[in-house]
Amino acid sequence: DEHVPDDIKVQSVIVDGSPWEAIVKSAKKLEVDLIVMASHNKRKFADYVLGPNAEHVVHHTKMSVMIVR
Repeated sequence: DEHVPDDIKVQSVIVDGSPWEAIVKSAKKLEVDLIVMASHNKRKFADYVLGPNAEHVVHHTKMSVMIVR
């Protein structure tokens, strides 16, 4: 709340199931504009490869996705 402007709506959601499927399903249901997620890939070439859940979300939704390292 401290870093988000008052005119931006932010919502946290807790769901069960496969992480990437739950993210895509929830984002569609909530009609979000942007999905923001972390990439927890620990490989040496992490700059070039997304983590498996981030990769699935990117490929299975039409919404914008921002991956934060």
